[in-house]
Amino acid sequence: MSLYNYITPSSEQFVHLGIVDQAQALKNLEYIRTGLGESACAEVLQIFFPVLSRTADPDMALNNFERFVSGLDDVPVSQRCSTPTPPCLRRF
Repeated sequence: MSLYNYITPSSEQFVHLGIVDQAQALKNLEYIRTGLGESACAEVLQIFFPVLSRTADPDMALNNFERFVSGLDDVPVSQRCSTPTPPCLRRF
């Protein structure tokens, strides 16, 4: 799967993740991609997507994660702190 396909899931992938509002999810993913950059976004989402479907409300978890990313002041430091430790991403 290409990098772009991983960052932008298909309708079937959204359903598998438990996402109901696919239009809002696409907006959130675009904001996350803009905030982190393509490469960092792909790395983080490879960790985030597998746990997203296990949350009580995947739509809200994605919304919260987008808000978190939008509030980052220093993306490289935040990425280094979160990428190697997937348990911190499970908090969203």
